[in-house]
Amino acid sequence: MNGFLNKQPATAQLATLIGFFIAFFLIYFAVMQLLLPSISGGYTYETLYAAAKKDSSLLPYLKLTQILYTTIVFLVPAVIFLYLCYPQPFQETGLAKGPSIYNLVFTLLIMASALPLVAALMEWNASWPVGDTLVNLEKEAEEQTKRLLYMPNVGSLIVNLLMVAAIPALAEELFFRGAMQPIVTKVVRNGFVAVIITSVIFSAIHMQFLTFLPRFGLSIILGCIYLISGNLWLSIIAHFCNNALSVILFYSGQTETDESYSWYITALSGAVVLALFLMMRRSNKHTALAPTENN
Repeated sequence: MNGFLNKQPATAQLATLIGFFIAFFLIYFAVMQLLLPSISGGYTYETLYAAAKKDSSLLPYLKLTQILYTTIVFLVPAVIFLYLCYPQPFQETGLAKGPSIYNLVFTLLIMASALPLVAALMEWNASWPVGDTLVNLEKEAEEQTKRLLYMPNVGSLIVNLLMVAAIPALAEELFFRGAMQPIVTKVVRNGFVAVIITSVIFSAIHMQFLTFLPRFGLSIILGCIYLISGNLWLSIIAHFCNNALSVILFYSGQTETDESYSWYITALSGAVVLALFLMMRRSNKHTALAPTENN
């Protein structure tokens, strides 16, 4: 079974990955319907979120649903798909070896330099005229996120770093960058176009459209890091750092992580990110992912 999907057309591989996502989403929903009431004192998946607004003792169950969602819907199907698609999935994704110090430094510099650019995208996205229904849904999601990130002690900080940063970084990067992006590259025959397509899907699947653009921008950065380096550890580390920063800022009392920058600071941010990518690419030409038949 190991690697048998590698002989199938790229479109069949992509359809299989999407099928896995849908199947495991349904499995997650079924698990929540069956398991949650028995461990939470009768609360269903639908009633738990409303009840947690008034009862903080229910927050651990709410956190559990988030961890299980990320694990079941993204991590498990990605692992199964990579195992079925490649004879040596760890080598194929670059996970078999750690990143070079050179690439790691460039990755961290890119993520830090991109902060003003991402903040500008967030500010622009928030100004888009949308219907009241969507605005209310986004506000409800934001309030739920703040509720989830309630951290009265260091222990809750560690749990939230695991829930928001570590598990999503590993699961989502395996799914979107490790599994989806190379398959889309085979289909469109262009690595950067594949990064854009994967990033649209990545941002849209989070179902928070007033933050679509900054998430899309971050996904392009993560996708380019993997495209250039061929090492998934780098995009996992970058993803973790981005999410962990939000958690730590929230823990320190800064509930608003986006900051308004002047246009020239935003332009400089974009220019520096581009320059860093070009420099990184020059030393990684031999490892950049290419749309080959067996890649």
